[in-house]
Amino acid sequence: MNGDLLQPGWRERGVPVNGLNLHVVDAGREGDPLLILLHGFPETNYAWRHQVPVLGELFRIIAPDLRGYGWSAAPHGDGGKALYSKRCMGEDIITTMSALGFNR
Repeated sequence: MNGDLLQPGWRERGVPVNGLNLHVVDAGREGDPLLILLHGFPETNYAWRHQVPVLGELFRIIAPDLRGYGWSAAPHGDGGKALYSKRCMGEDIITTMSALGFNR
């Protein structure tokens, strides 16, 4: 995956969701409580590299690359109108969390 950008203590994986493969970093302590970090435009989960070590002492961190960013797949077909809507990307996160075993 993105081994050049992987920070110490970060575990990365690909998660198949909604017909795509999203790149996800899992870091920090194990178990609960959980904190999901979502990057902005035009960033990737690497934007959180300074915050994860501090927040990871208190939380388990899940930091995905949103669809079309970083190492996540980029869907094509509608000129970006619906495939990159906030609703669609939000559904990706819900599905990702479910795939990782988090149902609430």
